[in-house]
Amino acid sequence: TIGEGVQYVGTYFIWNASECNATVYFPDGMDMTRARLIFGTKGCKFDIRLPSDMTAFGQYAFYSSNSTEPEEGWTEYKMTIPDGVETLSGYLFGGCIINDVVFPKTIKSIEQYAFSYCTRETEFVIPKTVETYEGQSIRYGTFSKVVFEEGMEEIPASSTYGKFYYTTIGELTLPSTLKTIGNYFLYYSKGPAKLVLPEGLKTVGTYAFYYNKNIYELYLPTTVEFVDGNTAFSGWTEEQTIYSTLDRTATMAVWGASINATTFKGNVVYDYVPTPEQTENSGEIAIEGEVAFVDNKQN
Repeated sequence: TIGEGVQYVGTYFIWNASECNATVYFPDGMDMTRARLIFGTKGCKFDIRLPSDMTAFGQYAFYSSNSTEPEEGWTEYKMTIPDGVETLSGYLFGGCIINDVVFPKTIKSIEQYAFSYCTRETEFVIPKTVETYEGQSIRYGTFSKVVFEEGMEEIPASSTYGKFYYTTIGELTLPSTLKTIGNYFLYYSKGPAKLVLPEGLKTVGTYAFYYNKNIYELYLPTTVEFVDGNTAFSGWTEEQTIYSTLDRTATMAVWGASINATTFKGNVVYDYVPTPEQTENSGEIAIEGEVAFVDNKQN
């Protein structure tokens, strides 16, 4: 326990500890913006009690390890981040298990590298308050279920790289209120296996699903008006399929151009009529039976 009145602790407050199990109390009024509070730990379990009045973290606050595999001794965290926090800072978590980290619904910004080499088996909700969502904010991780909160109308674009860069996603649920998917959304991500874009969606930005080779089914809504066809699906393989409720001509008009056969090797199903079971967001592949038309040689 850190005593009342302590204003801050120094860099590397807990450093290079291994196989430990501890509860750490940070008192109200303490400055949590100092970098590297817990750093370089291995195989530890920390129950972190944060100041209820805190508003920000420093970079690398809980960057325990840069190892690429949990088996190498990732540290496990349990904490509830207070509602006053609006930014998840760069390198906030690294090489750790964050199943029991509760995130506030006040987040406005997720900075680059906020989550590096992290795994989460519990639902991860991205609140509708998020305004800035930088590329590689979640990278080289594994997230079982990601949910974008209802009420969100736009997933902000990033200037480069995907928001889930080389991150495996088991299931992903998008809100029914979504109108725009910004650039680089799932660029070089791994999954989900099945993704239903919601009715009401109108625009999909450049490189949105670029080289994401783990989406095996993607469903386009009837409401979509523009998809950057030249870049959004580049790098897709013959094992991947896009389902469009529109005919071929209308689909190509939405995409702004024909898909480049050199970079896109996937399948497109036109005039597709989905069943309720097939349009549920799920990590499972549900397509059975005949398809209306398949065209995997676009020009």
